[in-house]
Amino acid sequence: MHKILKKCGGLPMAIISIAGLLASYELSESKDMWERVHKSIGSHMESHPTLEGMRQIVTLSYNHLPHYLKGCMMYLSIFPEDYVFAKDRLLKRWIAEGLVTEVRGLTLMEVAQAHYNELVSRSMIDRSSDVVTFYDGRLEMCRVHDMMLEVMVNKSLECNFVSLVGGPYKGMAYYRIRRLSIHGGEETEGSPSNRTAACLSKTNGIEGVKMDHVRSLSLFGPDDHRMVLDRLGEFTLLRVLDLE
Repeated sequence: MHKILKKCGGLPMAIISIAGLLASYELSESKDMWERVHKSIGSHMESHPTLEGMRQIVTLSYNHLPHYLKGCMMYLSIFPEDYVFAKDRLLKRWIAEGLVTEVRGLTLMEVAQAHYNELVSRSMIDRSSDVVTFYDGRLEMCRVHDMMLEVMVNKSLECNFVSLVGGPYKGMAYYRIRRLSIHGGEETEGSPSNRTAACLSKTNGIEGVKMDHVRSLSLFGPDDHRMVLDRLGEFTLLRVLDLE
């Protein structure tokens, strides 16, 4: 434990991520797992703890997720940075997107809840304060840490899991879009998301891109609707429409 903490360099997010990873393993396999985690963390974290080192640890936590949780976690890249969302909204979207498989004796919502609980226990999703609404009563709210979101965005863009447009992703180009997420707001120079976009060197946004492969459409900015609503007839495979 001391060696692992030393390599985390005192960075809270790194310590929380590693703690969540180690806590997910049974006692019988924990010693071997701790050794593997210790060897996996870059040695430079000991003497030069940096944001890049913390990204490495967050990525390590993601890489050790079971397969059925990786898709659920990558799906969070749809949401903007610092965005707080309702838990039930997330679970219903997981189900609609086919990321939750049936388990005998359980409803899909119960399986999705179990996935959510596991990600919370691993400190990959943060619970936020509950809110009370007139229609839905008390809602459990949650969010993703900025560093975790940055890693998920990178993973999602690498495998074309999500296509992000607007805000810090202005200028991105995609050749086949399955999950389209449009973010409002201005691009912030130097932001983690902007660095991701710049690194991929994309140029043209969604103009001229065919929408006949889009399975989900999410709009987060107040002025985003005009970008795509007049093209809804092209979304022939759409199964998730979230206008917030």
